[in-house]
Amino acid sequence: MLLLFQEFLRKIWYNEKYRASPVCSIILAENEGENREFF
Repeated sequence: MLLLFQEFLRKIWYNEKYRASPVCSIILAENEGENREFF
């Protein structure tokens, strides 16, 4: 249960981190399908 919670927080942290970066936003837009599955 704790592992799932940590994974959940990690996904939120990655989403906030990449959303704040313009370069990563472009990369996410180009690879939206793959990254959406990864995150």
